[in-house]
Amino acid sequence: MLSGSTTQTKIGRNFSGVGFIIAPEVQPAVIGFRAVSYRIAELRLRVPRGTLQILSVYAPHSGRSYDIRKHFFDELLSCWKSPNLHSCTMVLGDFNAKLYHRLPGEEEVLGDYVFDSPFSRALPTSSRELLLEACMSMNAVVGNTFFQNSVDALVTYYSLGAKPMDDITPQGFSQIDFCLLDQQALKFVQDIRISLASRHFMVIVSMHIQYEKTVQQAPKVLKESLHMLSTSDEARKLYCDQFCDAMQSAIYQNLDEHGSAISTSMCFATIGLLFQFPPRRRPWILDFSLQFISR
Repeated sequence: MLSGSTTQTKIGRNFSGVGFIIAPEVQPAVIGFRAVSYRIAELRLRVPRGTLQILSVYAPHSGRSYDIRKHFFDELLSCWKSPNLHSCTMVLGDFNAKLYHRLPGEEEVLGDYVFDSPFSRALPTSSRELLLEACMSMNAVVGNTFFQNSVDALVTYYSLGAKPMDDITPQGFSQIDFCLLDQQALKFVQDIRISLASRHFMVIVSMHIQYEKTVQQAPKVLKESLHMLSTSDEARKLYCDQFCDAMQSAIYQNLDEHGSAISTSMCFATIGLLFQFPPRRRPWILDFSLQFISR
């Protein structure tokens, strides 16, 4: 499940994309996926007595303007669902923000285990400040900083000119990939550490949480429309014609809008199919049996 496109936008050509790789045994627990933008994607999983919302993100790097970086965090805030007794939320991704150290008053957001750069200072317009402001607004914590690990399990990025196996120093390595959690989700996390991989190190979040394994039955209307499509040439032709008509009138400019147009056209074609071929009240009874009962 992927978000992102290479279409032309107001700020240039997009080559970014975020998404999820779902294990087969987790797939029945998936409630929904939403491509918010080419920098934010949302996945919702069914868990006992509630839902788990996971956001995959890729923040603009510090070289982008303050307005572009702030827009990303504003968009993240709009996606964050306030946790309750029946849900929890976590955000995973590259935030392109160096924490440097924990300052007084940041204890509710940052834990004791920040990759320290004691001689560095963040500007008021830095991505660090935007990240921590967002965490405070969402009542979230930077999960990486709440688990005691060796320094080589804290850093998530090595700079140009450095190598993965070099001695870890603030000049060559950074901690910019994070897992943001609400307090409800933090209770289920057992550890957060990194694994070496490419220039960005893979961040591994170990959780103890159950998910719903049962597969929901398809709605009755969906079953009836699928039955008509599998048994009637006339129904198949009508469905294809109405789907094509809807797609021809659809307007889309990027991959996300194209996917939405396809979904809307499929719904339109299904409604037209059921209107033209209303399902019988007892579709499991043969025509011969119905005629016999009438006689």
